[in-house]
Amino acid sequence: MPPRPRATNAGEPPTAKGQRTRQRLVDAAELIFGDIGFERASIVEITRGAGVALGTFYVYFPTKQAIFAELVGELGHGLRRALAEATAGLRDRLAIERAGCHAFLSYALAHRGLYRIVRQAEFVDPELYREYYRRLAESYTAGLTQAMDEGKLRRLDPEIIAYALMGIFDFLGMRWVIWEGRRPPDRLVDDVFVMIRGGLAPALAEARPDEPATRRSEAKTPSTTSATKASSGAAAKGAVRATAKAPARAAAKAPARAAAKTPARANPKPAASATPKPAKARARATPKPAKAPATKPAAKKASARSTSKPASRREPASPAKTPKAPKAGARIPSATDPASTPAKLRRAR
Repeated sequence: MPPRPRATNAGEPPTAKGQRTRQRLVDAAELIFGDIGFERASIVEITRGAGVALGTFYVYFPTKQAIFAELVGELGHGLRRALAEATAGLRDRLAIERAGCHAFLSYALAHRGLYRIVRQAEFVDPELYREYYRRLAESYTAGLTQAMDEGKLRRLDPEIIAYALMGIFDFLGMRWVIWEGRRPPDRLVDDVFVMIRGGLAPALAEARPDEPATRRSEAKTPSTTSATKASSGAAAKGAVRATAKAPARAAAKAPARAAAKTPARANPKPAASATPKPAKARARATPKPAKAPATKPAAKKASARSTSKPASRREPASPAKTPKAPKAGARIPSATDPASTPAKLRRAR
């Protein structure tokens, strides 16, 4: 395990040899607490892991809880130092966040018991647990505040953003470093920073309605402040005018709508009964005369019309019939013949 920076402690031994012995005990405690937990760990196991006598432990630490508190403080100090070294010299805040994320994952990979030890602190010493995250968030908040003051990030609550980003990186490390024992792929880290960039980039900043005017002016650049104010003022005036005119327009339209609806309900089809079309009305009002039955004169006229056709179209007339000659020996009636005279004429005579 690589050596790590040590936290300043008033009880540190004055000699270099004593400092090395004390550090061996802390390193052994990290392995024991990380493997089996605080409750199951014993001072004997810690001294055996450090390679010192049992009595030597009490020279530096009075109790098991004392060395546990020393270990949690040293882990927090080492993490803050690693983050500071990884981000030194960077000016872009999003680049600082990315470098800090990679530094945290590397530190968690080098200290595999970090997660378990810090979470046990919540039950062993709750104040120690809060102090670990409070000190980490304080340095984080200071960097975010400076970036917001310089216009590199949106003007938000820096402390809340610090804890939110700490939560993102904490669970990212748990998912990959603790569960799989390796760093997450770079493409997944890129996805995380796409989300972070969308929430913190100053180009996407929008003033909140409950935010003071001084903070809104700080979040905007000088070149866009006047234009933004002018556009927002014009939009606000337009909205007020539209809101003021809306009732008047509604009141003006209401009688017309009522008048239009009332006759339509009383007389569903006024147009058809009031103004009929002239041509069709006259045609319907004057019925056609009934056809007279055909009479004989009409038939005669029809025959006359048929005979008045040109000669070229008339059929040729049939030849006149000649009377037949009487047969031989037949009696020819005469006016004096009584047989041929009718009975009425004979009685008259």
